[in-house]
Amino acid sequence: MSSSADQTLHQALSTMQAGDPAAAERLFRRTLGLQPKHVAALNYFGIFLARLHRFEEAEQYMRLALQTDARSDATFCNYGLILKALKRPEDALTQFNQALRINPS
Repeated sequence: MSSSADQTLHQALSTMQAGDPAAAERLFRRTLGLQPKHVAALNYFGIFLARLHRFEEAEQYMRLALQTDARSDATFCNYGLILKALKRPEDALTQFNQALRINPS
């Protein structure tokens, strides 16, 4: 059985895909209010914010996701993309390299 935070995250993702960013953001924030260290929510919210070109905010959520669980190559890669957008290529390269260490393929 999934938690309330998982259900709210699923709603946020569906709302994001439906093209309602304001409602999706509210749902992402509600998810993180229910479970502040929800790694998937932190990661997806960072991606969502990056898609809106809110890279500084996105960077904060990616950093939190990695502080909570540093085992996801996808999170390191997403963080690298955000750092690249922030014109921090050396930091981005560090994140991409970490993603490759976790998953060389």
